[in-house]
Amino acid sequence: MEQLSIKSKYLVKTDNIGFLFPVVWSSIALIWGVLFHEVSGAIFISIISLFFVWLTYKLTSFVLSFQQHSGIVSNGHYDQAIKLLWFVSAFGFLVSIANAVLFQPEKHMYYQAVFSIVSFGFALASARKWGCHYVAK
Repeated sequence: MEQLSIKSKYLVKTDNIGFLFPVVWSSIALIWGVLFHEVSGAIFISIISLFFVWLTYKLTSFVLSFQQHSGIVSNGHYDQAIKLLWFVSAFGFLVSIANAVLFQPEKHMYYQAVFSIVSFGFALASARKWGCHYVAK
């Protein structure tokens, strides 16, 4: 029988903040956009980015739930895949922010920076699906 590994601190913190981080991110982006950018664009990008965080969370959770029901891979590989998914999504978030700030023209910078939160949905799903191991019946 495999020994279950302990949930890492970064996964625990991600699980604890949940959707609070994307909601705060989108709210600040909405306020910033209304004050300094186009009002309709700020409203749209804030709402749509929050929706896409939720959508990526739900779709990723659905795919990861296959492991719990059918045991497609070993539980050790599943744990490593969860960690990889979290790190790739965190790296994608940071790269997207850096790309928006450093390489985008000013008129596109705001929209890409706001939309970069979408990759957080993958990290949240991986944090919440930790420990959903297959147990043979």
